[in-house]
Amino acid sequence: YPFPEPSINANFVYTIDEVNSEIDFNDISTFNVKPIDDWNWLINGISESTDQNFIYTTTAYEDINACLIIDNNDDTLTDTTCQSFNSGSLVGRITINTFDENSLNPLYNVNINFNGTDYNASNTMDINNPLSNSSSSQYTFTLTKTDYATRYYVVDLNKFSDLDINFALLPTALSTTVPFKVYQTDETTLFTNTYIELYLPDINNWVVGRTKTSVLGETSFEIHLEDQNYYANVNNGEFVYQPVALTILYPKNEETLLEIVEDWQIEI
Repeated sequence: YPFPEPSINANFVYTIDEVNSEIDFNDISTFNVKPIDDWNWLINGISESTDQNFIYTTTAYEDINACLIIDNNDDTLTDTTCQSFNSGSLVGRITINTFDENSLNPLYNVNINFNGTDYNASNTMDINNPLSNSSSSQYTFTLTKTDYATRYYVVDLNKFSDLDINFALLPTALSTTVPFKVYQTDETTLFTNTYIELYLPDINNWVVGRTKTSVLGETSFEIHLEDQNYYANVNNGEFVYQPVALTILYPKNEETLLEIVEDWQIEI
């Protein structure tokens, strides 16, 4: 004497298992004097289990209000605790919106090949991530449409990856293939096996291609014949390279000083 006052305190923790689309609920309730012998788990108002711990099968982005009700062995004490949360992205979502780089209009019926499957984008490809790998691997999106130059988006993905981009294609008549050799800022060291993404900063950062350089630091992109105001996102944002305007005048005849208007090949 004095005797301790009996009490119970409901509490629990949970872990979201994205791989198996499950939520693992574990009781961590405490008691004094009289032990807990009854558990009741409610998910969104529905009783799901009377075990001390249980596993709940969920879906992506499910809003969950989980409650645990406990009482002691003679039902003289009871306590309840609740937690609200969202299950989150159990699998990723892939969304690609397609546009015409020249007209700036939405571009319909673009074929997007991804992981061996063709998707027809009625301006938007919007699918659950179909991958099954938990670790990331390299994948290529190939975007094609009749009378448009083929462009690529290369990226590392796993089953949980989300991807949401605005991608522009260019009519073939306005496009040319330009090879790039990408150097680091010391102008000597090459960016090898490095992701390079070209985008249009003055048009909502639309992406026009994303590739990976070779062991020689080389890659290529389909870009506009005349308007090449593209920025390069290098190594996942480590650097951003901006275009340099270079104006080259026609050569002149040394004697007459008149311009020699011909087709000239220029190497830089």
